[in-house]
Amino acid sequence: MNSPISATNRRARLDQVKRVLSVFVHAKARMHPQHQFALCILKDTAVWLQDFTSDPDRVVDRIQKLETAGLFKTVDLTSLFNLINSKVECFAPAAPSSPSPAPYKYAVRSIFVYGRSSVLPTWSGSNQMPGVADAMLKSPIFFFDALYLHDKPTENNRPQEVYDVITGIENENVVSYFFENSTNPKRLYNHISLLLAHPLQRPDQNDLKDHLDAQVPVPESPEP
Repeated sequence: MNSPISATNRRARLDQVKRVLSVFVHAKARMHPQHQFALCILKDTAVWLQDFTSDPDRVVDRIQKLETAGLFKTVDLTSLFNLINSKVECFAPAAPSSPSPAPYKYAVRSIFVYGRSSVLPTWSGSNQMPGVADAMLKSPIFFFDALYLHDKPTENNRPQEVYDVITGIENENVVSYFFENSTNPKRLYNHISLLLAHPLQRPDQNDLKDHLDAQVPVPESPEP
């Protein structure tokens, strides 16, 4: 979290995020006990906080212990993708020749929760997406979803510019979900509930409402 709002408001927003993430973890674990979760945080760079585990209570405990970490003037996306790539295999083996609703044994999903309204995420060096990130975003088993919590635009706050950067981090070969929210807790819970869908089984975000009206449940495969 990084914005000129008060410390009280920053904590209130963080508390909301902790609640919805805890709901998400427990709900996904009930859907399939082999789902695995990990956790990292963003300062100027990404910091790994919790290794992959299928124990939802362990993950939720780490989430509940999160605290605001101060104000940061930059955030390096390159460090985030390098860190994820160092912790889990994000590149898929060849797809099986026979048709299947779940052609891969697992999917890797990053849910990027960002709360800085005045800090544009950047790539290190030339500010161009590096090769590792580009390769990850072209993988059929890697999914990048985002939930952006922002303040209203001011002279210093540039939420639309930040959101444009975030939505530019997209794998054109798979379905990514991007949500933004300002101060509406109900919308926040709606967004996190939509992220519960397995990334290999969900519709395009633009067609989400029409698909949900007629969707037939499909058995899930695990996400590490």
